[in-house]
Amino acid sequence: MTHRRLIAVVTLAFGLALAAWPADARRLNYGCVCVGTPWGASCGSSHAIAGNHGQINRAIPADEILPFYTPSAFGPGFAPAPPSVGDAEPAASSPQSLRGQASGWSCLPEASYDCACTGTDTTPTCGNGAVTGHSGDRHIALSLGDVLENYGPGRIGRERTGWVCIPTAIQHDD
Repeated sequence: MTHRRLIAVVTLAFGLALAAWPADARRLNYGCVCVGTPWGASCGSSHAIAGNHGQINRAIPADEILPFYTPSAFGPGFAPAPPSVGDAEPAASSPQSLRGQASGWSCLPEASYDCACTGTDTTPTCGNGAVTGHSGDRHIALSLGDVLENYGPGRIGRERTGWVCIPTAIQHDD
């Protein structure tokens, strides 16, 4: 085993042990697409990154996802208007992504993906501005860029595509 792969164990006060990764450990990056919220097409809030509907941001470090792209991205004194019942998104539409309902961003890690057509709320087919498919169709070994641009697993409301995508192999920029 090489020195680079060893995990150093640091003993802290009170006998607690904490694993410290080597300094050259790789960090996971994400790609995010602005899907909007049930009450607005654009993205952003008082602390979130602003974006236009359909905008894709890539190579985002993992430590920037929670503060700038997800629901905790709005600050004190500001809360978006609640969606109406007719516009609410079903909870199970895209469980694999970090859906920033307050900020409108849908984020996925840089990875290879397999996508399956599960259909939309109203039809057993997939599409709605994305790759077309029938319930049960699978497309494998897709890049994050292809998933964000052509499959839209994080799209909400009337823009849902029916595709569910899961990461199968994490990718890093070398």
